[in-house]
Parts: sequence; structure tokens; C-alpha cells
Amino acid sequence: MPDLTFWLDAPIELGMTRARERGALDRFEQEKVAFFESVRSGFVEIHAREPERMKRLDATQSQDEVFAQALSYLQ
Repeated sequence: MPDLTFWLDAPIELGMTRARERGALDRFEQEKVAFFESVRSGFVEIHAREPERMKRLDATQSQDEVFAQALSYLQ
């Protein structure tokens, strides 16, 4: 079990838009929205059970802001 896990949380639609902008989608990225909703629900549950280990990062922000969030948990 890891001591610390970062969960980069963003709306599914935003994640899919970012994936499409990178180019061809891989097998995982081609899954249906229901799959990603289920995965996100799992992360929500883990975060609720283990908030000290699972840190939610707001991935709607810029890369620099997300990085700063992660660093704040490491200091």
C-alpha cells in the first residue's frame, strides 16, 4: 500500500478533450463515459475512506498549479 497517492481529478469531458488533443486515443481512452464514471466513483470512495493517503488534486487547473498542489502535500 503506498503511503501517498495523488488523484488528478477533472470532469470526464475535460479529460477526454485533453486526450483527443494529444492525438490518437489508446484502448483505455476509447472506453465509454460510463466506464470513466465508474472509475471516478471508485476514487471518490477511496478518498472518503483514506483522506490522509489519497490526495485529490484539482486537475482542471494548469500543469504548474497542479504541480504546486502536489508539492504542498510533500512539504
